[in-house]
Amino acid sequence: MIPLCEILEISVNELLSGCFINQENYENKAEENLISLLNERKSNKEKLIISFIVFFITFLGSITLILLSGLLEMKLYLRILLICIAIVIIISGISTCCILDYTGGYFKCPNCKESFIPTKKDYIFGLHTFTKRKLTCPYCHKTSYCKKKLSK
Repeated sequence: MIPLCEILEISVNELLSGCFINQENYENKAEENLISLLNERKSNKEKLIISFIVFFITFLGSITLILLSGLLEMKLYLRILLICIAIVIIISGISTCCILDYTGGYFKCPNCKESFIPTKKDYIFGLHTFTKRKLTCPYCHKTSYCKKKLSK
């Protein structure tokens, strides 16, 4: 951001707020920008925590249903029904976790150091670990494992 601000001959606060700031309003705008960044980080952290909770509940619920269908004496159609319910729980839990993770933060390119939000297609089909995902950077167009960040 700093090189861009130097080229445009504006401050970082003016870039973040999207308008020119006179000296009187400079401190107020700086505080507003800082508060909005902190709120965004807090919101993304909450989404990450909710994602872990949803994953844990999904895991416990589906495993319980599958174990019950195998261990208890019941008719075949009830076993199939329990397994189908477990599959629906797994699919909805994974979908919810993916949506929360996708909307909760940015990815940082290791090559050009830019933060970005990937396309949904790149996010879904990108190989991943717990904190990194293989994505194509929209700035340098290189594909690499990008690290998840809560804020820019």
